Amino acid sequence: MTKMVASRSVLGRGMSSNLRGDAISWNRLWAIKAPGKMLITIWRFAHDCLPTGMQLQQRHIPASKVCLRSSIDEHVEHALLFCPYAQAVWNDVKHYFNLHLGRQGFTSCKRWIFDFLARCDDLAATVRAVTCWHIWDARNKLHEENITQHPSSVALKIKACVNMIVEHLFISSTNHRREPSPTTSWVPPPVGRVMINVDAALFSHDRSMGAGVVMRDHSGSCITCYGTGVPNVILPELAEAIAIQRGLLFSLGEGFQKVILGSDCLTVIQRINSLSQDRSLCGPVIQDIKQLRGSFMSCSIFHVRREQNVAAHLLARSCNQLECHVWRGVSPECIRETICMDIMP
Repeated sequence: MTKMVASRSVLGRGMSSNLRGDAISWNRLWAIKAPGKMLITIWRFAHDCLPTGMQLQQRHIPASKVCLRSSIDEHVEHALLFCPYAQAVWNDVKHYFNLHLGRQGFTSCKRWIFDFLARCDDLAATVRAVTCWHIWDARNKLHEENITQHPSSVALKIKACVNMIVEHLFISSTNHRREPSPTTSWVPPPVGRVMINVDAALFSHDRSMGAGVVMRDHSGSCITCYGTGVPNVILPELAEAIAIQRGLLFSLGEGFQKVILGSDCLTVIQRINSLSQDRSLCGPVIQDIKQLRGSFMSCSIFHVRREQNVAAHLLARSCNQLECHVWRGVSPECIRETICMDIMP
């Protein structure tokens, strides 16, 4: 009876602050917006139980304990953080997403992950989980299939994967305040990012195009809009690519560094996110877009439905003169109603 009372007494006490802090951190880890397999990888990373060379030897499984790329003992932190190959991937990812890794003073896998989760936003947490999984996947392909992937190629895969997650997982969480519908489905960006919607319109009577660029924050407020006409454009895909190019150039000129750009032209988005060189008539513009993307701290470019791009479409249609117009802090009259509808609950 005494033992039973003692047990209840112990269980009745609250958790220590350390245990409470760990529980919060684990909850944050499992709340990261990323596929389950990536969360499992980062969970195993935190528990120091990924099957690296050193881990396999400790389990008495025949395997080389050294990293195939650097001939250094392959601990978990080496495989995902400190291996020169992993560092090269992280360097590209940091350039794309303005990520601060905080590897100095590394003490343990769990502490490194928990410290990061305590200070990062949702997008940065997603980037970290996606990057860890891709580095681990590249390591496994080398060990199991003798396939070597260039670090820059892996970083581009990471960028494309994050873009898809932003489009699908972030949309489902940020759009909870209203039911999606065919006419009001614009989705705000995460806090700290600017959403840039772009579209193009062709005017066959004078062989020109209009480009519409609408920039909004997480609350749906219109920050800046830009509309311009461009002469001598008759190809739809080229017009869409030019609209994206103009949107990025304008954003850089306005000083925005963390942006998400949405276009409803899927083929152009696929060309931009492709690793191969584009040899079409759009190729030079696509290449310029890829270079411009690297000028931002964070720049995701992804496909949106037409219903999510109505404001940019209407603005592009209004640019049927070869002139440039900028609206700061106020939306153009032609899209004001659409902007209001987009943020209505």
